[in-house]
Amino acid sequence: MKIFTILWYFLKMFYQLLCCSFSFLTFLFNVFWFMCNLASAGIPWFTVLLVVICVASKFVKLKSPDEKQLLRLLAAGSQGLYPEDLSFWPIAHRGAGYDAPENSKAALKKCITRGYRNVLVDAGLTSCGKIVIVNRLTLEKAGLSGSIALHTLESLKKINIAELHPMGKHFEAEYVLTLKELLDFLEDQRLTVFLYISDNSSQMLECLKTTIKENPLFIQRIILISRSPITVYQ
Repeated sequence: MKIFTILWYFLKMFYQLLCCSFSFLTFLFNVFWFMCNLASAGIPWFTVLLVVICVASKFVKLKSPDEKQLLRLLAAGSQGLYPEDLSFWPIAHRGAGYDAPENSKAALKKCITRGYRNVLVDAGLTSCGKIVIVNRLTLEKAGLSGSIALHTLESLKKINIAELHPMGKHFEAEYVLTLKELLDFLEDQRLTVFLYISDNSSQMLECLKTTIKENPLFIQRIILISRSPITVYQ
């Protein structure tokens, strides 16, 4: 008799466990069904919103940072707001590449006008052995594939980089600079250029050595930067 009583309680507990499990599974199914309905109704609108944001980002230009406020943050308790008063100096990436065609004379001139004395520009070597001031992304925007080394100076000189910039309509035509043209521009300017070398080939190094020998201004105004310590050492 005792065995039957224990068996009865066991079956009763098993039945209650099945009922609870079924109720829990039903709850999960209802939650899943609700989320599917919510997703099917919300995803199209979310996708449309993302498309609108992406399209708007191509035409809407964010406000430039306040120059005076930036200089105040960099100043070390000085009275003036000139570069000589700064505790450390900002380096303009690709010139004023945000407000002017990057790696161009217009960008460098804008930096000088704003009082900046340090800029970083990109340099590469063409297939004809000329060092040019341009970034590979600029070539991609112009519809040219591959690295700078795959293109001649003549083909790069045809690119109007002002047309590739969101603010390009406010500038005259700007074309890819050669290193020699950059050095000629620096003769009358108080500007230090950080030259970032993306091409670490032996041909690039030989061209740089030749340029340094022929242009004493190079070691006065240009600081060489590369990811390869060996390149800088050589």
